[in-house]
Order: sequence, then structure tokens, then C-alpha cells
Amino acid sequence: MTFQLSPPAVHIPFFHVGFIVPDLDAAMEEFHVALGIEWRAPIDALIPLRGPDGVVETNVYSVYSEGGPPAIELVQSVRGIPLAGNGGVSFHHLGFWTDRLADSSYDLDERG
Repeated sequence: MTFQLSPPAVHIPFFHVGFIVPDLDAAMEEFHVALGIEWRAPIDALIPLRGPDGVVETNVYSVYSEGGPPAIELVQSVRGIPLAGNGGVSFHHLGFWTDRLADSSYDLDERG
């Protein structure tokens, strides 16, 4: 199933560490066996992403861990865009959503 998510829903849970993985289902199992991590239901979402040809809507298959903060987000690699990864598991981003985005961005800039 493919559906469009609103920006706040994309960023739930609020604080997370995102990794790009070559195979989402296999990575979920590996993290579960190695670290005991439980997962929420995977999301298959159509998200606008910037690629070499501009912004395109791309299917992104991802999942968040239960618990946190921080939660762990796994995103399956998508060729030709910033979610391509390096062929293995790779750190991609820290995610934080706030209703005070402008103030938070200013605070971060002030702290360097």
C-alpha cells in the first residue's frame, strides 16, 4: 500500500537516528536478533525527494523502532537519490521534529 504522509507524521517518533539499509526486512531481523529491537509496522510512503533530475515523488520503505527516545529509523536504499546509501548499513540522519522549528534552528546556529 502506498500513501502520502503529512510532514509531522513522517517525523514521528520525534527524536530518532536514521540509517540507510539495502534490505529493510533483513535489517529489521538483524537488529532484532543482535540488539533485541522491536519494530513498529513498516511504512511504504510516497515522499517528494530531490534527485539529479529535480524533485520527484519516490516510494520510501521505512520503519521506526518501538521505544526511545531516541528511536531508530531504518530506510531501504533508493538508487539515484540521497537515500542511495553505500551498499551496506550507513548512518544517514538525526531526526527531530518540533513546533518551534524556527526558534530551534536559531538556537542551533547560535551554538555553532
